[in-house]
Amino acid sequence: MPATYESALDQLVQRAGALYTLPTVALEVVELLNEPHVNPREIRECIERDPALTAKVLKVVNSSLFGLSGEVANVTQAIALLGLNPLKLLVLGFSLPDELFASIAADQLQLYWSGTLNRALAARAVAERYWPRSADDALTAGLLQGVGRLVMLQQLGEPYVQFLTKLQGETGDPLELERYALGFDHCALSAALLRHWHLPEKLAGAIERQSRGGEPRAPQTDEQVLAAALRIADLIAQLVGQRRLSVLPDLLAMGEKCCGMTRPHLTGLVGKLQPQVEQFAAALTVELEVPRNYSQVLMDAHVQLTVAAEQATSSLLAAGGGGDEAECDLLLAEARDLSAAMRSYLYQRPMAAAVGPARRADVARDAVRPPRGRLKIDERPVLEVLTKLLPKCRADRASLSLVLLMLEPHDLTACEPPLVAAHAACVAKALAQQTGCAPQSMQRIDELLAVVLVAGDRYDAVQWAYNLERLSHQSSNPELPADVCEQLEVKAGVAHLAAAPKTFEVVRLWENAKRCLEAARSASGAAVKSIEVY
Repeated sequence: MPATYESALDQLVQRAGALYTLPTVALEVVELLNEPHVNPREIRECIERDPALTAKVLKVVNSSLFGLSGEVANVTQAIALLGLNPLKLLVLGFSLPDELFASIAADQLQLYWSGTLNRALAARAVAERYWPRSADDALTAGLLQGVGRLVMLQQLGEPYVQFLTKLQGETGDPLELERYALGFDHCALSAALLRHWHLPEKLAGAIERQSRGGEPRAPQTDEQVLAAALRIADLIAQLVGQRRLSVLPDLLAMGEKCCGMTRPHLTGLVGKLQPQVEQFAAALTVELEVPRNYSQVLMDAHVQLTVAAEQATSSLLAAGGGGDEAECDLLLAEARDLSAAMRSYLYQRPMAAAVGPARRADVARDAVRPPRGRLKIDERPVLEVLTKLLPKCRADRASLSLVLLMLEPHDLTACEPPLVAAHAACVAKALAQQTGCAPQSMQRIDELLAVVLVAGDRYDAVQWAYNLERLSHQSSNPELPADVCEQLEVKAGVAHLAAAPKTFEVVRLWENAKRCLEAARSASGAAVKSIEVY
């Protein structure tokens, strides 16, 4: 470790340690924690000597975060219902020195609290699902991880504020950018401060470990578990709190390698996170930034990356210049290499082995071949609808999108396709009511759903398909088991016509949408393939 690093970090820790000391209650709690046998009565009496801390603890304990039945009126009840260890950890997480928050601008405090609460609650949720024994420690580590950032805001002043402002627009790793600029990151400072205050080593060690990064892998020790939960939670906080959509591939790769997190698991976790953050903020009487719809932010990230891959595919197809079907299939195979890494991150299944040039022609023949044979669908009802709508779209200069959509479980034998198709149709109606985006036509043809959307762009049509998948996970259906609903994946083909020429034949919209659907069915995981039709 370079001497300059040690010198700068040590100096900051020593000065901060002299300026900011933990409240007496927190120090007493730490001492009680070090006893071989902790006395619940002593913990209760210690907490109750700080009325403000007691109020914070009771507000959070009474929120839906802990799901306790009935109202908790005092610390004695909290200990009885919640347990001693979660209560002790909450006290440690809430006991930052008041001086740390003095003179920090309101906008920076909002950023701090938004990041802290999103990270802490996401860490608890991740640990609760995959490492239940560490859930309370994860919450506390998440609450304390940002203390170093508060110190640097206080000690470095405007230059650090400007640095954080610039950081919001960067796509790189924030901790890496801090290390580049400062020689260390705020997590390393947080860990050093926790050690200076004699807080539990596993908290300091986990915060320090997660900032070092490294190749993600399944954790073995308690400290590694906490570090993994913090790393995943930090990416979630960046995604939903700062709307850094580009972190989604890293997030899913990290989650899959560390704990087997799947995309449906992440969707469910993010959906529950927002109300918890808002309740926690209310309990602490802190003001957050303008709230975002977390589930929609996650969907936007997914769609943005998918559309980017599909735009690359469309460009390659357009470069074919009207070649035959085999040539277009070859271009699709080339495009699959382009988006292979992205798909491996977006979805829970591992990426297939890379395809070498020698096998390119073989892959091209199979590029759009669905696993259960080519679709045989009666297109006449859809063509009739498109034929009626086309003149009006041309007159109104409105766009026209055809979405051919299926929902499939991971295990294709888990249920009958007609049941899933009926479920998709019900969910599509519910989606239209929720979003106010009602399709001009929606027809169920065997196991397929044909949806016609007027106005909007290609992005809107792709997003509509992914929104239907998200809603299908949340919808109850007596015909389908809950675990089947949770694992349904969308397979969709979208053909988008931005402006209809006078000589345009609607069958071209159908053929391109069907072709994209077949390509989507050949891909692993959820997939929406789209193309612009001219």
